[in-house]
Amino acid sequence: MLEHGQNPFQQIEHLVQDSTKLHLLELAVQHNKFIFNLLPRSDSAWLAQINVAKQKRLDILLWESWQDESNLLTNHSLEFKIEPNFPYLRKLKEQIKHSYPTDISQTPLMQLKTLSQWVHTTSLSVIKHLLQTETDGICAFIHDPTLEFLGHWCGEQAYREGILWVDEYLGRLIAQLRELGVYDDTLILVTADHGMIFDTEDHLGDHGEFYSRSEVKYVPFLFNKKSAHFQSHCK
Repeated sequence: MLEHGQNPFQQIEHLVQDSTKLHLLELAVQHNKFIFNLLPRSDSAWLAQINVAKQKRLDILLWESWQDESNLLTNHSLEFKIEPNFPYLRKLKEQIKHSYPTDISQTPLMQLKTLSQWVHTTSLSVIKHLLQTETDGICAFIHDPTLEFLGHWCGEQAYREGILWVDEYLGRLIAQLRELGVYDDTLILVTADHGMIFDTEDHLGDHGEFYSRSEVKYVPFLFNKKSAHFQSHCK
């Protein structure tokens, strides 16, 4: 049900985004997978709806703010929503906490590049660690928030550069999965909640009232499997 008086395109976006995440996580729970989420804190409300045993889940939430574009990082910005209570992740957790970037003297673009690199490197480390310890496999949801900031605050060229960062990350992820011998048993999905337009007066990215524009409403949906069964569920 859409609520009267609110932007219908944004409501549809949230419904699709949240239901897809919930569906994938429910499948992971059903098949006894360890669930690992790395995402912005503002995107975490739906996690409360997933009932997962504490020892089978790790959520890492990132601070994000639209208030001060000169300071995107903070010393206390990292939150472990559900702290694992078993030994083999404690050391990894401390490494993650100490590696989080906090240099706010950099330009917004460099802060975002540093943050994006941290998201990618951290997720690869955690995924590798979990794949070596969880015999039932894992389900990982990685949300890199930096493309959003790049578009809104740094412009089109920075946004395009950020897409290259994501592309490089996917190459590293695939290489790691192959190295661990699990790529053929892994499903990778890549998508986004919206696109970005850059014909505003200040040439910065926007989408607010333009959800009917093709640049905003058409997003990628990529997956690495050629299974006819899987493809039939994606039409």
